[in-house]
Amino acid sequence: MTSHEPFATRIHHSEVLLGAVVQLPGDDLLPAVTAAGFQFLVVDLIDGPFDEVLLRRLVRTAKGAGLGVVAIADGSIAHARLDASGVDGLVASPGNLLRLRQGVEVSLAIVGDAREARRSIADGSHLVALDVSGALAAMLEAFPSAASASVTTETLVLLPGMLADGRVFDGIITALPANVSCRPVRIDLDDSVHEMAESVLAVAPHRFALAGHSLGGIVALEIWRCAPTRVTRLALLNTSARPPSDAQLSAWTELHNRTEAGEFSAVIEEQAEVNVGSSGGRELVAQCIEMAAKVGPDGFLRQLRAQKSRTDSRPSLAGITVPTVVISGCDDAVCPPDLQRELAAGIPDSCHVTVEGAGHMTSLDHPGEVAAHLAAWLTV
Repeated sequence: MTSHEPFATRIHHSEVLLGAVVQLPGDDLLPAVTAAGFQFLVVDLIDGPFDEVLLRRLVRTAKGAGLGVVAIADGSIAHARLDASGVDGLVASPGNLLRLRQGVEVSLAIVGDAREARRSIADGSHLVALDVSGALAAMLEAFPSAASASVTTETLVLLPGMLADGRVFDGIITALPANVSCRPVRIDLDDSVHEMAESVLAVAPHRFALAGHSLGGIVALEIWRCAPTRVTRLALLNTSARPPSDAQLSAWTELHNRTEAGEFSAVIEEQAEVNVGSSGGRELVAQCIEMAAKVGPDGFLRQLRAQKSRTDSRPSLAGITVPTVVISGCDDAVCPPDLQRELAAGIPDSCHVTVEGAGHMTSLDHPGEVAAHLAAWLTV
């Protein structure tokens, strides 16, 4: 086969093809990608922006350089708009199953480094794409300790709650000491809490501190159960150890039905009002709506299904052996402080702090105070 053959033809001939995951605009990476010998691009339209003009330009330039181009996107972008850009295929998350324009489906492995790439190829993968931004983040994370043995950092993995993304921790990250390496991780790509925990573990460092807000805290407890030797300490914000109540199950079913009926915009505005409560103003509500829109209806439906998969964490709390802080908002109407006091009481080496004047979104309405508690916890 030659590199001049169409991307789909090369897939048909079962060549092993190497690609790079990029975000728009992506033009600046093309020289390096082609020089490195990659054969295709995976344009990430989930974590990255979507702009039809930029996507068409990237597709035109990449194909001129002999590269195939596929897009990874959720249901918030109509397939017709992606087809019109000229991409060769679409990866619908989750699952990494590439569907070509010709209707053929093939598995795509997205990896973080060359070692993972070799393992994927050995396991039979023919399409392997390097997550460029993830590989760069890992390299940058490793650089300080490699450059200076006197500088030590501990990676803090941060898990947002339902309908939120990493921006919910922006104020906290800014206020934490500079030597704390923070890594927000998404939890909107899986249908159960256990699958969310496995996805986080797949991208987290070998050992890490872990903080989760709301649903993220529930996932954090599952991560501890799955891999206790990898977690160095645990922070649980505005969360509960209890399984779903009948009222919660009923409410989630209604939200699911309304979202499927096309009411997502109304739902996320209502949920933002509830989560912010009386402790925050319109600016915080707007931030919550913006994050929820990024998660999108498909991500929200997955999170609702995951909420229903929650188990009772209370029996396993006594087995948590790492320093743990439970942070509550005194005015949290979504997860009342009593539930968080119960959570803290069940963990032997735990500290429970209540943030006065805060609601369910403590990381948004009181980021400085939450950061101070986390900084103290990181030194225990």
